[in-house]
Order: sequence, then C-alpha cells, then structure tokens
Amino acid sequence: MPKTTKISDTLRAEIKAYPETLYKLAKACDISLPVLSRFVKGERDLKLETVDKIAKTLNLKLIRK
Repeated sequence: MPKTTKISDTLRAEIKAYPETLYKLAKACDISLPVLSRFVKGERDLKLETVDKIAKTLNLKLIRK
C-alpha cells in the first residue's frame, strides 16, 4: 500500500519553503502570525477557512490522485 501524505504535512512543507518570512506570509494571507506559527510548529490545527487562505496565497490546489 502506498504511503499517504497528510494535507497538513504538505501545507507545512510549502509554508517552510515560502521564500519570505512567516510574518509576510501571515500578512499576505490575512491571518495572525501566532496562528500560522503554531501550525508550522505542530502545536495546533487550522480552520478550513485558514487553509483556504494559505493555499490561495501559495497557489496550491487540492487534487485527487
């Protein structure tokens, strides 16, 4: 059985690969820096609305395999 990747793990990796600071990403997504920071550290989950904002800013799409 192929290994699956969680959406949250993929999102964390994309956030870490973002060429700007977390502050600039949070600002671009219109979310608070503490929310983004705690998510990246694995300390909390995100609301779906917040995931949508981040995905839109990072130009990410959810596709079915």
